[in-house]
Amino acid sequence: MMRYSKIFFVACSVLSMFAQAQVGNYSEADMRRMMENAQKGMMQAGQCFAGIDQNAINALAERGKAMEARIAALCKQGNEKQASNEAMQFAREIAADKNIAAMRKCGEQMKGMMPEIPYANYQGTEEDTAKNTGGICAGY
Repeated sequence: MMRYSKIFFVACSVLSMFAQAQVGNYSEADMRRMMENAQKGMMQAGQCFAGIDQNAINALAERGKAMEARIAALCKQGNEKQASNEAMQFAREIAADKNIAAMRKCGEQMKGMMPEIPYANYQGTEEDTAKNTGGICAGY
């Protein structure tokens, strides 16, 4: 399932480049170069993601779902401090995981094959952020 998601992501990236090329005034040579870069990028992405232990990633995803349920339960019990501590501990484990680090590296490599999209990394305004700082239990 994870492999299909990656292929879908890469295919969407390529389609997005073609859509941008149609909007812009790219020459045939530019289009050919973009297609060659996309093909190289897909090959590199496939090789990069092939080195990641999918079973370990799936296990982390399952642990993440279990952690989310645990945090919700702690919040409903009024144990926000414990919920926060457990969430932070899990976040540290995820951040230190070698497979997650490898996925980040693959993602960084893929950035080079995609065109720059304005506001793609938009995180919201300060006002949006201020509304969402109610602590870990605010959403439960």
